[in-house]
Amino acid sequence: MKIGIIGCGLIGHKRAASLGEHKLIAVADIDIKKAMNLAEKHPHVLIYTDYKELLKRKDIDIIIVSTTNNML
Repeated sequence: MKIGIIGCGLIGHKRAASLGEHKLIAVADIDIKKAMNLAEKHPHVLIYTDYKELLKRKDIDIIIVSTTNNML
């Protein structure tokens, strides 16, 4: 499955590390540095600072929301 992650902090990193055979293809975070930090650990991951742009992608099977509780 192709995965997108919204929220690239500690929990986003934990979720990305647990994907197993699935492929992380896109990440989104309002903090570009956090998104870049997570993306650099996974080849060919696209980075977004607007989660709505990530949601528009038709090639993502699952989106993991790993933002802080107040942002859910």
